[in-house]
Amino acid sequence: MKILVASSYLPPVPGGAEKVAWETSVRLAEDSDVHILTTGPKIETRFIHGLSIHSVWDTRFKPLFYSSIGRVFIDRLVDLASFDIIQSHMALPWGYVFRGSERLVITCHGSDVYLKKRISDKLSKSALSKAKSVTSPSSWLTKFIMKKYAADCITIPNGVDTNRFRPKKDGVDREKVILFVGRLIERKGVLELLQAARVLENYEFWFVGEGPLKGAINLKNTRHFGFVDDVVDIYNRAKLCVFPSHWEPFGIVGLEAMACGKAVIATELGFSDYIDSWKDGVIVNARDVKALVEAIQRLMEDEDERSRIEANAREKALRYDWDVVTSRYKELYRSLIET
Repeated sequence: MKILVASSYLPPVPGGAEKVAWETSVRLAEDSDVHILTTGPKIETRFIHGLSIHSVWDTRFKPLFYSSIGRVFIDRLVDLASFDIIQSHMALPWGYVFRGSERLVITCHGSDVYLKKRISDKLSKSALSKAKSVTSPSSWLTKFIMKKYAADCITIPNGVDTNRFRPKKDGVDREKVILFVGRLIERKGVLELLQAARVLENYEFWFVGEGPLKGAINLKNTRHFGFVDDVVDIYNRAKLCVFPSHWEPFGIVGLEAMACGKAVIATELGFSDYIDSWKDGVIVNARDVKALVEAIQRLMEDEDERSRIEANAREKALRYDWDVVTSRYKELYRSLIET
């Protein structure tokens, strides 16, 4: 197959869409001719990991600019007619830009469809209505898209690199550490976790990430790390990992922690697709500080229950390895080509 993957940004820019685009592209390139369309400081093509990466300028109004006068810059880099599949990660901008393609697949990642202004909403609806196939990473987001946009949608989950994210036997095990990894914003449940930290003074709460709430991490038992180079090491140094988001399209950080053999406490929207509560993780209601505190205490104090969940967590994460997830995309692409 010859596949064009369109993603406005790529790692190291953080974000689920960026990670999915990159991880699946690298694996698709093992037996397909894969090109990535992204943005950068200049128009260029470069080659890495068997991928042809084409960059166009990053502009503020990408959907409208690259659908009109800016289309010439895309045409200089790629021949759209030559691709068997055009995979757009996010409905905007590229889902809208390429809405005329006969084999366009749009993967929605949450923020592109869940919280939108009126104009963007109209552009997203136009893109989704003309796509050959629409996917999302979680069952709740799939249902939302089908209801709001009247678009057929299937669920293909996000994944995790289980070779990289794994338990480290030689890691330092900090008995009282509860770890959070993510953007430091209200939607991620940072304020609720800080309330829990005030109650659970005997435990340490570590926060990895950046965001406007970093200044609130100022309790005696809290520590802010910012971005870290080796997130696998810090997962392994924690006793528990907690992700109390109000909502997530699909919480990749939860899978990363589980792949490292950690018990995870998280919330329903974005994590319940792969966590069976009190079997391989724990699900609590969003914004429920009392339930969060009780779950943390129970897992920190009951070593047998925590150990059982940790073993199940690693086993569950293996089912979401990026190789498995990429095979799902391959199956979809082949079915579209055959029709």
